[in-house]
Amino acid sequence: MLKTILAATALLGITSPALGQEASAGEETGSNGLFSDEAITRELVATRGWLETSLLDYETARFRDVRVVLLSPDRRDRGKIYLAVCGMANARNRMGGYIGFKDFYFGSHLPGYTPSAFGVMATEVCSRANRLNAVDYTDRLAPGDAAND
Repeated sequence: MLKTILAATALLGITSPALGQEASAGEETGSNGLFSDEAITRELVATRGWLETSLLDYETARFRDVRVVLLSPDRRDRGKIYLAVCGMANARNRMGGYIGFKDFYFGSHLPGYTPSAFGVMATEVCSRANRLNAVDYTDRLAPGDAAND
């Protein structure tokens, strides 16, 4: 159902700078149409901050299939679409071994339910989410130098 709603919204050609999130004064929409490149960067930076505090050993974490997605958590209000980041993370546990890749999502502006999660809930949320664009943002969450944020 959520996929249908988001697909219908995309077909309508909605091009406001940030549905569900307020755009900063003077903020322009980026090449993606719905959200500015600055909004995407802010969401990726917030996601990285959440991962740094949530993972036991962020510096050794590995990521894959990191994408920015559109979510509409309230089926009754189709006009509110939010940015979120979905992907897979593999980090070390207390014993020093990798735990295996787990799905995660993070949305700094998501109302009504947990704005972030690992595991089954993230799999459910991200499996129905529509990608904002075809870009893979995995390198933006990689540990190390944060100069490209």
